[in-house]
Amino acid sequence: MFKRNIFIRHNLDATVAPTVTDDSSKGYKKGSTWVDSITNKTYTCVDNTVGNAIWAAPENISNADLTWVGPTTQDLSGNTLTFSGGLINKKGSDTSGSTTSFKLTDSLGADLWDWRNNGDVYVGQNTSFQGGANGFIFNRTSGLDTLVIQSNSVDFATFRSSLTGISSSVINLGSLSGTDGLKIETDRVRYFTSVGSAGVIHDIHADRFALFGQGFSTPANSYFSIGSFTRIGTEEISLQGTTLLSDEFYQKALTSAIVDGDLQNNYFGFHIDPSTSTLKGRYKDNLGTVTDLKFDTDIPSGLISVNDSSGVPTYYTDLQTAINATADVDTVYIHSDIELTSATKVTIPVRSNLTIALNGHRIWGDTTSGDFNLFLGSISNTDRVLQITGGGIIETIGTASNPTNAATIYLLNVSGNFKCYFNDTQIKSENAYAMNSNSISLMDGGKFYSENSSLFLNSTSLVIQNTFIDVYARPALGKKIINSVLKTRFEGFIFDQSTTVTNCNITGSVTQTGNIGLAYIYQGTHFYNNYLEQTDTSVSSRDALYVRGSTGVDGRIENNICINRGYGAGAQFTYGNGYNNWCYSENGIGINVGNNCFKFVGNTGITNATNKSAIVCLGTLIQNNTAYNLNASNTASALYVGRTSATTSEIVGNKSYTANASAYNMTLTSTGTLYFSNNIMGLVGLGLDLNGNTNAMTNTPDAYGNLKIG
Repeated sequence: MFKRNIFIRHNLDATVAPTVTDDSSKGYKKGSTWVDSITNKTYTCVDNTVGNAIWAAPENISNADLTWVGPTTQDLSGNTLTFSGGLINKKGSDTSGSTTSFKLTDSLGADLWDWRNNGDVYVGQNTSFQGGANGFIFNRTSGLDTLVIQSNSVDFATFRSSLTGISSSVINLGSLSGTDGLKIETDRVRYFTSVGSAGVIHDIHADRFALFGQGFSTPANSYFSIGSFTRIGTEEISLQGTTLLSDEFYQKALTSAIVDGDLQNNYFGFHIDPSTSTLKGRYKDNLGTVTDLKFDTDIPSGLISVNDSSGVPTYYTDLQTAINATADVDTVYIHSDIELTSATKVTIPVRSNLTIALNGHRIWGDTTSGDFNLFLGSISNTDRVLQITGGGIIETIGTASNPTNAATIYLLNVSGNFKCYFNDTQIKSENAYAMNSNSISLMDGGKFYSENSSLFLNSTSLVIQNTFIDVYARPALGKKIINSVLKTRFEGFIFDQSTTVTNCNITGSVTQTGNIGLAYIYQGTHFYNNYLEQTDTSVSSRDALYVRGSTGVDGRIENNICINRGYGAGAQFTYGNGYNNWCYSENGIGINVGNNCFKFVGNTGITNATNKSAIVCLGTLIQNNTAYNLNASNTASALYVGRTSATTSEIVGNKSYTANASAYNMTLTSTGTLYFSNNIMGLVGLGLDLNGNTNAMTNTPDAYGNLKIG
């Protein structure tokens, strides 16, 4: 018996993968082995038909690339095709010449997974995928579509998972260059959740969308929900859990109001009142007490409201109309910014107590097209109060022809006791007076600012207190200014004879010409316990305090701190008396007292100049003052005292110190009769310059070695 000799050809050192033409014509039979030595892959011939050979790789290939060489058809016979790691490399085209290179179909021939040469993946109905640790990654570098999920029957394209659905720490559904990142073209989308022990399938229609912290769950109603998957009723919005709010937020349907039973403790509830189309709200606290809420959105229309005696508001669109509707004691509530014009400016009617609550809003007007006042006071002989509260702004902007006619607030000839409480309201003007009045009795509070102008408040009985004023030009400020801040950017402040200024902070750069100071007062002015700082450092800078002459009783000028950062004096007294003032000049005289002054007691003068005295005093009584020349290069005497006429001056108990050992501590004038007693000079310096006077005094050192004259 002869045994048939069966020869099977193998290719064990190939450098490419087999193709459909590696068939029986080349000696390959079923069972032939082909090894690609470049990729280290092994193939087995399962069909050697000429021109249509099929070479299969081993059934399970781990962590390696899979090359499917088509066209071919493989019946899985109920088995599962699993790709675990590696890449799918598409090659060739199918027998029909279409663009398909890899396709999975069902038993009826319907497409399940169609991977085309152009890189798109089309997924048909009833298709299930099972991926590895990273699921499925579809990557496309050009074109419009990367993953298309479509259905042409009553069923739906479905993503399904036993755990969390589509889930990742980062989920990107987008396109590198196309206009559509994720496109779902169907009348509804079905999604699956696991609730309890049974899975539940839900639908999202065009008018519904849901995002839940635990997957998706919804009844068949229109709603939007974020947070928990608690079921929500028809036409409702729910923001639940701690993701967005610490407590619950709940909105009822349009046509039903919220009742106490709708709310749990610490819940807010809202609904739309169909009769007024306004938002209503209620809140139940942790004790179960329910409170109605009010909002600016309660306003059906308008900008202003006035409450009646029961607290029920009436709304207005015109500020004058609202103010005219007030009672004798009443409040006007401002709910939004208001622009006033020359046609809508406001005249303040006679009220015993009128409050305008700005609620942080701005009332303003542009005077570029013509001057007008935002608020104009009316004439009355009755006592009344105007209050402006709420931290808002009242201002005029634009050019102005006349600072009075364009003043932001103008209260003229309002006789009687008229008091204004402006609190923290900002009252401003760009080119006019921030306020103009000749007849109010009190201005308490307010922050006044005039960019290029000032204030004009010259009432003979006006008290200004707790007020902030920032101006460019010199203002008129009534008869008493208390506990206020005054700032200037050009001209100083003038305080009339008999005016009282106390506990004020006065600062700014004074650059105007003339004998004028940051604070320009009269010898009859009561000016005490104030802080002054003139900040202009130029050679032509003005004095910090300037005191001029006046008739009548001398005022009280004492306990002030006067600082000059420039070349002017810390304080310049041409008239008047000074007590216990502390005055410093960086480059000028600390205190300069003229021959018309009488008493100058307990003051301190300091300079850092190189040729100026700390104190120059020509008064009648010069007692217990202290002079310091701080600059070691200063050649002037620290204290220059005496008279410029043939009169008498008493110089008692003064102290003078210099840092320059070659300069005199004290220099006397060459005229007048001078009486010295107990004057002390420091260890450094040349001591006393008699300046031609005859020394008829005894000079003895004090307990510290300082020279004591007289």
